[in-house]
Amino acid sequence: MDINKPDASNPILGQRKILDEGQRTLIIGREYRFDDYTQTLAINSVVKPAGAILPVQKMADLERASVNNVGKVAFVREGTGAAEQDNLMYVKKCLDGTHQWARVQSQIVYTETVTPVKYKLSASYITGTYTGNVKKLRVTATNSAGTVINKQGGEFLADGTFRFYYKTVLNNINYDVTLQVLGANDEIIYKTGLELEA
Repeated sequence: MDINKPDASNPILGQRKILDEGQRTLIIGREYRFDDYTQTLAINSVVKPAGAILPVQKMADLERASVNNVGKVAFVREGTGAAEQDNLMYVKKCLDGTHQWARVQSQIVYTETVTPVKYKLSASYITGTYTGNVKKLRVTATNSAGTVINKQGGEFLADGTFRFYYKTVLNNINYDVTLQVLGANDEIIYKTGLELEA
């Protein structure tokens, strides 16, 4: 609809109740028509060339993330008191196939990675370096018979190195091993392989 153009057949738009000043504003909402032949516009969002105005919601009020709402965007108020802030979030498909609400800000500075060194079976720890705000790893080992061993944890030191206790988990090098950086909801945000040495 062009809200700059009066419409004589529409009593709401004909009265120009929305002042747009020629900016070509996009209005997102719903029109309601009542039994007494009156109608009203319920406006949820207004997008102007200079920016967007979206309602701020609580995380608990958001629709559950799923394949049906991939790409959905919302402003979400998180935290309480002095820590309260509004974050732009969207539904994304994660590497493990799940769908999660993700903060746009954290995705822009998305740098959580790990680079492991070759792991010797007799060693107590998988070691390497990491970047970003890595908090937790999952190590997944799969052998030729399809047996899967999963362990989670890891220590991330201030010097940019990490270690993951893995002593006596594997008894041979015939495993395909991956390291997965996990997000707050255990979604996979980065993964890489691990080379084994007898």
